[in-house]
Amino acid sequence: LGLGMIATYLHAVLRRDPDPLGPYHDAQDLIRRLIELSDGFGTGLDPATLGTRLLDAVRDELPAAALAVYVAHGHELTPLVTWTVRTDTEPADELAEVTGLAELSWASGRSMVAGQVFAFPLSTGGAATAMVAGRLSERLEADRIGLDGRIHELADRLAPGAVRLDTALLFEALRD
Repeated sequence: LGLGMIATYLHAVLRRDPDPLGPYHDAQDLIRRLIELSDGFGTGLDPATLGTRLLDAVRDELPAAALAVYVAHGHELTPLVTWTVRTDTEPADELAEVTGLAELSWASGRSMVAGQVFAFPLSTGGAATAMVAGRLSERLEADRIGLDGRIHELADRLAPGAVRLDTALLFEALRD
C-alpha cells in the first residue's frame, strides 16, 4: 500500500508540465530576499562611493600625489575612482605609470613598488577584488617611509572595505 502511494505521487509529479514561468518566480524570490538583505547594509552598494572611501583611507595613510582604485572588466583593469594633486593635467596622463604597475601587480597577484609608484591588490579571501595604485609625492622616498610594509598593512586594514566593494560590484553586475 505504501509503495503504491509513493508510485502514485511520483507519477503525478513527473507527468506535470514544467511551468514556463518557474525560473522567473524563482528569480523574483531571490531578488526580494536580496533587497531584504541589502536593507541591513551600513553602507550603500554604489561601487564608486565605496571606491572613494578606499581611496580616502589610502590618502590618509600615504602621502600620495596620485591614486586610483581599479576593478576588472573582463580581462582588463579599469579605473573606478581616481585622484591627483594636480588639477592642470588629465588624470589619465597623470596615472599612466600608475596604471602600468597596477596591471603588472594584478597579473602577479602581489604588491609591487617601483620607485615612487606602488600597487597592491585588495582581496576578499580569494582572487583580488580590486587594485589600489598610486604615486608618492616627489618629496618622499619609498624606502625611507617603509612603503612595502605600509602597503601590506594597509591592504589588511582595507579588507572589510574590499568585501563591501566586491558586494557592490556583484550587485551592479546583477543589475546589468
